[in-house]
Amino acid sequence: MKVEKETKFGYGFALAGWGLPAIVEKIFGPVVALVIAAMCTVGGIWFLCAAHFHKEPNTGFVAPKRSRPSEWLVTAILVMGCSVALGFAVHRVAKTQAEPIKAAYSELDWARVGPLKIVHPNEHSEGNDVYQIFFNNFGHLKAKQVGYLVTVTVSDLLDVSNPSHVTIGKYDPLNISVPREETDRQLAELLLDPKWDSIIRNSSLELNQDETRMFRHLVTSSDVALVARGTSAFLFTIVFKWKDDSMSDNEVGVTEFCGMVSGRADGSFQDCGIRTFRQKLKPQ
Repeated sequence: MKVEKETKFGYGFALAGWGLPAIVEKIFGPVVALVIAAMCTVGGIWFLCAAHFHKEPNTGFVAPKRSRPSEWLVTAILVMGCSVALGFAVHRVAKTQAEPIKAAYSELDWARVGPLKIVHPNEHSEGNDVYQIFFNNFGHLKAKQVGYLVTVTVSDLLDVSNPSHVTIGKYDPLNISVPREETDRQLAELLLDPKWDSIIRNSSLELNQDETRMFRHLVTSSDVALVARGTSAFLFTIVFKWKDDSMSDNEVGVTEFCGMVSGRADGSFQDCGIRTFRQKLKPQ
């Protein structure tokens, strides 16, 4: 079957027109592809209108009929309207591309920073003993801008009536938790400390999943000697704050922790309360 030249041109332009947009989008991105498509669409509408109003030259004696101004006005309005609509579409696509898309995370994905162990390594500094607090990210997402505040006090809550089995919580043998009046005040002061804004803003500390870090805290040596006698213990109250990719800009993750540490230096502690939650920040 013989194919005319004009037919070949028609198929060539049609196939190239179908395939070119996908190639442009892959190479230059959707915004550039949409801009080119908008320009081609407006140009195509112009040519369609021009072809519709086109009058072939009259070879007879009657003068050719000219296009009326109203026809070109309709064409101009149509092209301008299409241009505005396509320009708005390009703007919306460009804005969508510029905005980062946050993945959908469940509560199981959240970062969770908390204490791992507290060690007394017999390290001293100017009349103070050094305690090492190891902390870990127990969640899945990376914890960013991690910060912490600590308060350590001496607490006389050890039940030493049985020296071979020293326990914590002489107030209630069925409840080894430290009385709330001893911890709530300290945790509330740490949680609402005005230094948090600058701590989080200036922190570059990050923790991947199951990654552990350590910081040091100084305790007076006289208090350490008191605790070493076995009749008292250190009450550590610690607040951690951090951010992760699942949070909005005005949210932080928080862990409140309290733990009792006796004279032992093996890193163990008696957990007397831990709570992890999210805190909404006040707008600046």
